[in-house]
Amino acid sequence: MAFPRRFGRRRVTLVLLILTSVLLLTLDARDFGPINGARSGTMGFFAPVGDFFGTITRPVANIWNGAFSYDELERENRQLRQELSDLRSREVQDGLAVKELEQLKTSLDIPFANGMPSARARIVSGGIANFDDTVQVDKGSSNGIKRGMAVVSGAGLVGTVVEVADGFSMVKLITDRDVQVGVKVVEKQGFAILNGRGDPHRLSGAVNKVSTIEVGDVLVTSGVEGSRYPEGIPVARVAAITLDEIAGKNDLEADVLVTLTDLEFVSVILVGGA
Repeated sequence: MAFPRRFGRRRVTLVLLILTSVLLLTLDARDFGPINGARSGTMGFFAPVGDFFGTITRPVANIWNGAFSYDELERENRQLRQELSDLRSREVQDGLAVKELEQLKTSLDIPFANGMPSARARIVSGGIANFDDTVQVDKGSSNGIKRGMAVVSGAGLVGTVVEVADGFSMVKLITDRDVQVGVKVVEKQGFAILNGRGDPHRLSGAVNKVSTIEVGDVLVTSGVEGSRYPEGIPVARVAAITLDEIAGKNDLEADVLVTLTDLEFVSVILVGGA
C-alpha cells in the first residue's frame, strides 16, 4: 500500500530534521566556526532590510507616540509656566515687602527729632513716583496733625502739612516752587534760603558773601524765629556756589537729601502748626 510507505518516509524525514537541529545547536553552543560565519552572514543579509523598514516606520511611530503624549506634555508645560509665574510673583512680593519694611524703619528712625513727638503716615495718593509737588497721607486731625507741621523721613525734610481733615492730610513737598526753607550749616557762619523749583532732586537759593558755607556741606533747617520748621532737620547738600558780584551774594545749588520719587512712609512732627 502507498499510504504506509509515504507515512514511513515522513517519519524518517522528521527524525532526520530533529537530529540535524540537535547537531546544529550543539555546534553553535561550542562556537563552531562555520556555524558562526553562517549566522553572521544571515544577520548581515537581513540587517539592511531591518534598517530600511526601521527608517520607514520610525516617523510613523514618532507621530503615533506624539499624538498620545501631546496632551500630557501640554499639561506639564502649563504647570511649569504656572509654577514659574508663581515664583516670580513671590519674588516681587518679597522684594516689595522688604522695601516697605526698610522705608517704614526709616520713617520711624528720626535721629534729628530730639525726642519730639511724631505720627507715622503712609502716602496714599499724589503719584509721588511720577512726582507731584503735593501728596496725601493717611493721617489727619484725629492723630494730632495740624496745618504747618513739618513732614520728614529718616533722611530729612519732606515738606509741610497744608491741609488737614479728620482722616487725611495734604503735604506740600519742599520742591514746590512756592516753598522756601531757611537753612544753615551746623557750626558755620551764615544762613541761606532755599527755594523749590519743581525738580525732585535739587533746590536753588542764595547765601550772603560773608558765609563760610562750602560745597559738600549739609544744610539743616535754621530754626530762627518765625520759621515753620523745628531747628536741625537735614534738608539738602550743597552742590554748587556761584558768586553774584552785582547782587552781592552767592547763588546756591543744593541736592535734596530725601529721595522724594521713591517714598511711601513719612512722619509728621507734632510740634507747632496752626
